[in-house]
Amino acid sequence: MDKFKRLLAKGGIALSFTLAFIIALASCATSAEKAKRASETARQVQEQVAAETFKIKVDYMYPQRYPSRPIMSDFWLEMKEGSVNSYLPYFGQVQMPSAYSIDEGLNFETPIKNFVKQRNDRKHRTEIQFNAKSPDDYYLYTIYIYDDGKADISVSSNRRDAIRFSGELE
Repeated sequence: MDKFKRLLAKGGIALSFTLAFIIALASCATSAEKAKRASETARQVQEQVAAETFKIKVDYMYPQRYPSRPIMSDFWLEMKEGSVNSYLPYFGQVQMPSAYSIDEGLNFETPIKNFVKQRNDRKHRTEIQFNAKSPDDYYLYTIYIYDDGKADISVSSNRRDAIRFSGELE
């Protein structure tokens, strides 16, 4: 410790500048690595979205009339080959229950209709919108998939309050 103090006393300013320079170089390398990883993630996300084959694992839900809450179980939305596999919880108000429904959330697999996909480079995201029909209701899904792999899903229907989810691409 005494050697370090003597060294600082003799050439403290030069040593300070040297240390600052080394730290600056290290942070530049880290920033470059982060940018490279972000670019690679964006490329992978855009490939999945372009192929219209992806799975979003949700971790938070935002019901219309109730407080938001984390989702502790394994729920997802999967798109592939022109169909949607929706395994999402529902927490909200049902205006008109179906006689055939047991109301197990938004759980069904069905072909999609009216598919629209639009890229927004300024916001670094892709918007996907489609309709899906389950045995007891008709839904409009709006999905925002961001270049970092995060995603937002909004679901509205004829018989239920709208609900929103957030999660990530798998």
